[in-house]
Amino acid sequence: MNSLQHGSGVKSFETFVDAALAAAGEGLYVFPVHARQLGGLCTCQSSSCKATEGHPAVQSGVQSATRDPETIKRWGRTLPLLRYVGVALAPSRMVAVRVNPGPANESDFGKLKELCGGWPDTTALQSPAARQHFL
Repeated sequence: MNSLQHGSGVKSFETFVDAALAAAGEGLYVFPVHARQLGGLCTCQSSSCKATEGHPAVQSGVQSATRDPETIKRWGRTLPLLRYVGVALAPSRMVAVRVNPGPANESDFGKLKELCGGWPDTTALQSPAARQHFL
């Protein structure tokens, strides 16, 4: 399941298309990402897939990123196992800070926010490995 957090609101999405359309609606350029399912097989369905985090589901990867709803819907129709949305940071004019799960990492992120004098109202995404990405 994808989750998109903006400010104090968190939205969870059951489908790739819903999550990708929401992210594109926030101005982010998105692309489809394959990831491991329960049981270990990647949604790319390749038994030789070695990706541990996820990998682009389209050949041109991040270069395919778009905000176009019709392209996003087409990906959803042609790649039915998709579950995760990738964000192309450069065209979205974003940088990302990844916070791995665990109390020590969350504490470090808290220290970073203190050093910065707070943290802006921003968008956060959760990766297939349950890592938080603050954009």
